[in-house]
Amino acid sequence: MTNAQKSYSHQTSEFGLSNEGIHLLRNNYNYKTISFLTITHMEIKEGKDLKNWLFVLSLGFALLAFALYDMYQIYGIYNDPGTYKIYIERLLVPFFPMVLGGYSVVIALRNSTILTFESEGKSYHLTLRALSKNNVMDEFTRELRSNYPGLFVNQNT
Repeated sequence: MTNAQKSYSHQTSEFGLSNEGIHLLRNNYNYKTISFLTITHMEIKEGKDLKNWLFVLSLGFALLAFALYDMYQIYGIYNDPGTYKIYIERLLVPFFPMVLGGYSVVIALRNSTILTFESEGKSYHLTLRALSKNNVMDEFTRELRSNYPGLFVNQNT
């Protein structure tokens, strides 16, 4: 059976769960399997969807700051009596950084249920948003607990 044909009891775009362990996925292909025997700590809790959310948030704020600064520059050009023509391209320059910056801020601040675990000295951060959306979190937690009895589930989730 190839990796593409493997069936998982629960699957998201990032990982699949089976009795062997947690299978990390890219484009629905298993690129790494983490056995339950190698996991030292596992927890389900509420948290940020992104692992590097602070970096994405600061990038979003930087893009928004640039867009606001550029709009201020355009306002100065507009109020200059020596300016007779403002090209549409110049007006669109702050639009894309503003949209991208706003999107970055929104996804950086988004919270959901996440699965964090440590294995062989490396920590993993996986979002469970798709499982929550499909209302299968209880089944997922039960199966995960049967394979890894030391699972800690935060009561706020």
